[in-house]
Amino acid sequence: MKIKNILFLMAVIFAFVSCNDDTDPVLPQYKASELTHPDNNTLYELKQANAAETMLTLDWKAYRQNDLMVGAVTYWIQVDTVGNNFANAQTLQQVAAVNEDAEFTNYTASLNVEEVNKILVNSLGFPVGSVSSLEIRVITHIGNILVPSSASNVFQARVIPYKAVDTSSLYMIGADFGNWDWASPGIVSMVPVNGVDGAFWCINYFTAKNGFKWAPKKAWGDDFAELASKSGYTVADGNAFVPADGLYMVYVDYTAGKITIAPAKVYGMGDCFGGWDADKFLFTNDGKTTSILTTGAGELRMYAGLPEGVKGSDWWTREFIILDGKISYRGRGGDQDRVKVEAGKTVTLDFKAGNGTIK
Repeated sequence: MKIKNILFLMAVIFAFVSCNDDTDPVLPQYKASELTHPDNNTLYELKQANAAETMLTLDWKAYRQNDLMVGAVTYWIQVDTVGNNFANAQTLQQVAAVNEDAEFTNYTASLNVEEVNKILVNSLGFPVGSVSSLEIRVITHIGNILVPSSASNVFQARVIPYKAVDTSSLYMIGADFGNWDWASPGIVSMVPVNGVDGAFWCINYFTAKNGFKWAPKKAWGDDFAELASKSGYTVADGNAFVPADGLYMVYVDYTAGKITIAPAKVYGMGDCFGGWDADKFLFTNDGKTTSILTTGAGELRMYAGLPEGVKGSDWWTREFIILDGKISYRGRGGDQDRVKVEAGKTVTLDFKAGNGTIK
């Protein structure tokens, strides 16, 4: 080991031995890192739809400390509430140092929206939907030792955190759907749109006088009747209402922050309906059920049409079949079992009951 490293170790040992139990060890002077980006006091509105994106990029300049380094060096990116002097410092990232032979080395780290939001809400207690102020710094660790004198200059930022919602599942409850009882089998499980994160759909019969809403789990607490925007329905007293009795398609898109409800359109696809053109072979809708007559023999494949204004995805992402008399949804799964039908058969779907017939 180099003599300078031995001397540093001796200095560290001396600092630990000479201090009281109630005080921190005093380490040799360290030249602090220098934050150079982002701009100070910028406002960041965080949204779950952008959870995987970068909130900000942090740049800093770390100076050579060859005479002091005796262990692995990492730079810790920390945040805390403005004015708290980092008494409750929360570490967002740890960045390993590179070989710092030059006088200084430039570092860059990207801070993810989701990881920052978790710290702000869960650790710092920032209120969701409101502006709060935080401070950001970089501080150095050598081995397991925090070097207080290495703390960089401080940047401030204003943030608006969001309330994270579980988008792995979604349920619909209401007077028509379980009679507001989460234990009821009448609760509707919304169907995931295959390959589209945070998107769900269902087709069901609604009555205009009866309200309904959604929740990510079969429980109260995170239930909602609208997102940032909505189309095709109204909200009153915290519940959603359709304009008239009928069969409707519901499309919930967390990423777009929008719920769309429109009269249901169901289509057939494949040889038994006459070809593979999308949005061509439309089922007849009598208000409560839908039906169609097959024109050829082939595999029975059906799907829900998208409401107007909803960003498109391939038809099979909303596919379903009839299996053992029940409507079976593809959801996030792969190709479903194939059911072959002959020409001249009437296919009828009752989405409220979850049943289908081929006669």
